[in-house]
Amino acid sequence: MPGRPPIPARLPAPRKPPAPGRHARSYDVRGLTVIELRGAIDLSNVPEIRALADAVTARPGVRVVMDLRPVEFLDGSTLGLLCRTRGGPSTRAAT
Repeated sequence: MPGRPPIPARLPAPRKPPAPGRHARSYDVRGLTVIELRGAIDLSNVPEIRALADAVTARPGVRVVMDLRPVEFLDGSTLGLLCRTRGGPSTRAAT
């Protein structure tokens, strides 16, 4: 079918999980990848969390749950981050 990427000859090696940051970490549980946010999430720390979320969602077939229970505060930039993470790599502009 035109427009579809070729199927790789073999599956890529599993990636190491991203290193946890001050405001976010990821871990796998029961076939899901959990991204846990904690503390006050605002414009100053969204880039750190975005890097972790992008690394997690880049894996093929990943199912992500965002755990916001430890969050004390979030601003509007966090909502953009949640939407970006939900959309996965297909919603990101090529760089």
